[in-house]
Amino acid sequence: MGWAEEYLIRKSRVTIKAMEHPSIFGLYPALGPAHRAPDRHDFARYKVTGDGNCQYRAMAHQIFDDEQLHPIVRAAGCSYIVQHSAHYQGFIHEHSTFSSWLYDMQQIGSWGDHLSLDGIANAYSRNIYIFTDKNRTISLGPQPGAVVAGAAYLYFTPERHYDSAVRIDALPQPPKRKISTRGEQHKSKKHRIIDNIDVLTVRMRSAAACDDFIRAAKYQTQIKAHQQELTAMPRRSALIAQINTLTDDMWAAATAEDFISAAARKAEIAALQKEHTALLSNDKD
Repeated sequence: MGWAEEYLIRKSRVTIKAMEHPSIFGLYPALGPAHRAPDRHDFARYKVTGDGNCQYRAMAHQIFDDEQLHPIVRAAGCSYIVQHSAHYQGFIHEHSTFSSWLYDMQQIGSWGDHLSLDGIANAYSRNIYIFTDKNRTISLGPQPGAVVAGAAYLYFTPERHYDSAVRIDALPQPPKRKISTRGEQHKSKKHRIIDNIDVLTVRMRSAAACDDFIRAAKYQTQIKAHQQELTAMPRRSALIAQINTLTDDMWAAATAEDFISAAARKAEIAALQKEHTALLSNDKD
């Protein structure tokens, strides 16, 4: 008896009767040399909930990218086994009948075994690669002649748990840092101020409800400061625009040797710059 048969007998919840085929792949078709086993180091473990449905959860994550759809996967696998019961009945021994085994497999929370995994592989026409905790990769696939729809990758801790295996290069990458424009930075700051006002308002009302009016007054003062900052934002933008326009006018007048107009524009610019500086000082305070 080869290692594959021994592995199945030792790890499966069912006991295999004597098989006519000399290989475990009488039940699980060999994928063949064209399907070389993937490198386990190219994968990361995606942990699924360990509630008795882990095999189905892991396969649901592989097929639908959503482990919560495990009842669909369980139903599909069991349905395939029912339709091909003659193929599976000879491998059931621990249960009194094939029907009792099938009934158990159909129950949510019932552990999946190697037979149920074979049913899923055939139901969804998937080649399944299983990475074990002993650096061994086991592969199984649909029956010969089936059109393979894709591959599924699982991690398996014997007697304990299945997890989904996700290619590392398919994992979400951290977003690239975006260089914000001046307007976006201004907008972002505005939103932060509004968020602060909301938080401080909740704290102020909570303090007042507890008769802690000193603390409530402190929060109220901070709220007013933020509100003044919000009010000043459009004015600062307007001042900068006016200063830029007047600067262009000043240099145009000077180029035309209209020095009286240039001097007047310069005086206006100085006044606006003074106002802008005062607004900045208030923000710092």
